[in-house]
Amino acid sequence: MEKISEMIRPLFVGITVGLVVGILVLDMMLPLDLAAGMFYVALVMISLWSQKRSFTLFVAAACTALIVMDFRYSSGERNLQMAIADRGLALFATWSTAILALLLTKVQEEYDILRGLLPMCAGCKKIHDDGNWQHLEQYVRDNSDVRFSRTLCPECRKKWTPRAVGAR
Repeated sequence: MEKISEMIRPLFVGITVGLVVGILVLDMMLPLDLAAGMFYVALVMISLWSQKRSFTLFVAAACTALIVMDFRYSSGERNLQMAIADRGLALFATWSTAILALLLTKVQEEYDILRGLLPMCAGCKKIHDDGNWQHLEQYVRDNSDVRFSRTLCPECRKKWTPRAVGAR
């Protein structure tokens, strides 16, 4: 599985770079009314497919640089106030999306960890599941393919059968 992700990573980065260039060209060619800078939000969303959070931040920073570059390139052609508003909205949308998406992935990771916890009685070791308390062995049997066999560890063997092990 790791080899597949290593093979896909350069392709993923290449597609992302191609989209960045394509959106930059589209952003420079379209009139101000279309707010093409908002397409950068799509790049941030695509970057979330990467398992590294730093990649999403890198894409958001690259989009910021391109948005500012497009402002400097095209600000002389149109109304300065409209250009500032357009670029400001694009920056706000890009970074809001990046931050909220990264927070969501963090919450999902924490949820997955918490979902893996089982409420267990400290005294009798019963598991609380769907409103019922089940013995640990019954819960494991019901939720997996595990079968139990009975044996005694060396300490319990000494405790429960002292004559069998020669202890007096």
